[in-house]
Amino acid sequence: MRRTTVIILLLLALALNMGAGLRAVGETPPEPEELTPNTEPEVLGPYKPAITTGPDNSALYEKAAAYTGGESLSARLGDPEHVTSSFASGDGSLTVDVDADVIVPDAAAAPLIRVRNGTITQEQADVLLDELVQTTLYETRLPHTRAELEEYLRQLQGILNDQLESGVAPQNGPDAVRKEIAAVEEELATAPETVEPQPIDGKFRTNDIDGSLFIEGEGESEKYGPESVQIRASQWLGGSRALYTRGVMDDSRMFHFVLPENWERTYEGIDLDAIEDVTCTAAQARALCDPIVEALGIEDMAFQSARKKVAGEFGGRPDQCCWVLQYGRAPGGLPITYTTATGDAMTDGPVYQQPWLYETMTFYVDDSGIAGLWWESPYEMGEHVTEDAALLPFDEAMAVFQKLLTVAWDGGATAIPSMSALDNYQGYAARQEGLKLHVHVDEIRLGYTRIAEMDKTGVGLLVPVWDFFGTVTDENGAVVFNAAETSFLTINAVDGDIIDRGFGY
Repeated sequence: MRRTTVIILLLLALALNMGAGLRAVGETPPEPEELTPNTEPEVLGPYKPAITTGPDNSALYEKAAAYTGGESLSARLGDPEHVTSSFASGDGSLTVDVDADVIVPDAAAAPLIRVRNGTITQEQADVLLDELVQTTLYETRLPHTRAELEEYLRQLQGILNDQLESGVAPQNGPDAVRKEIAAVEEELATAPETVEPQPIDGKFRTNDIDGSLFIEGEGESEKYGPESVQIRASQWLGGSRALYTRGVMDDSRMFHFVLPENWERTYEGIDLDAIEDVTCTAAQARALCDPIVEALGIEDMAFQSARKKVAGEFGGRPDQCCWVLQYGRAPGGLPITYTTATGDAMTDGPVYQQPWLYETMTFYVDDSGIAGLWWESPYEMGEHVTEDAALLPFDEAMAVFQKLLTVAWDGGATAIPSMSALDNYQGYAARQEGLKLHVHVDEIRLGYTRIAEMDKTGVGLLVPVWDFFGTVTDENGAVVFNAAETSFLTINAVDGDIIDRGFGY
């Protein structure tokens, strides 16, 4: 890969970790009931200390196996459809109102299912290239020309001179630059004057550095503009992915702001009404994507959602509208709930849990057709640990939500690792001189998430969970946090445990 491309990818890696959501704020909530926080140890029953090798799920297996069958998911949960409640922290600095639809998928059972780190096959790569690519793509990993290497040498020498003039210690920079200069000079000795573009053949090649397989290509057409594909098949944990982009949907635009229902609203001074709306419908967008997903032959993969969003680079003006469609596994009709959590959080100190990205499949559709695809960290579906899990009544999950939210706020969010996101809200309130914050929950959803297993790498467990979605505003009505796909809290529907989606346990 050309060195300039490497630099771009490094910048992109930073940009992909930055994003924001936007959604309409709910109506003014009713006056909340003030609760006195109970900080006795039993309240923190769902709290699980940090781990080093994965959680011990034996107690979870035992509880899940207690169910003998015979009832629908809705019936055994208490037939929840809509729930309302309100409460507050002990000092009143946090108020919470719940006015939420309760989404229980029409599934016959909720088994615990083992999944493993998967990959992308040549047959699947063929489908993506045949269905998505609209022009001839050319190899990106070509030899550098003499002119390119000579220019790169001039840049390196300038960097080295600057470091020497500023007195940078050799081990802190100059030594590495000298090593790079020597490597470029060696390459320059046999570099060609010109390099002819080579169309890709669409077959996996081996990366000499890590042994992974890859397909990469770039091209451009008059109708669609620039077009690129990157497909990687790797045995590294979560290392397989497929990225396709065309037109203005370049790599830096693959994450989007949720478009509000009211186009007259503004976001950070940006007039969203000035952005040209995509004219195709969600149904038309899905009609383009569904056949591709079916052709890929991915076990239990199903459509989940279509949201109209606007694209924009970090710090720049959103300037394009498109449909963003999420697909995910839905074994037996119970889907893995999509959230913005990626599962790649790093633990501190002696605590260690190997990061493993969650599987996601996202299509981006505008009026030109499919403008982008991001399929990351595919799973291999495994055995059912239990055929149908015992589930707590929904009322018990709501009780856990209420207790944990107030205890985490009053006792300090860091007291409960999975609630550490509240640190951001508390910090915001502190910076605003004690400004009160309000949480509005408007959707509660039952679905799967993946958790880690004891002493197993690349093996996880799909467990049914409750996720809570909504908005955080301050006492003046200003949006502090607003993302339709970010869960406030994830509660294990089997045992009431709190799951930190960042760490995966």
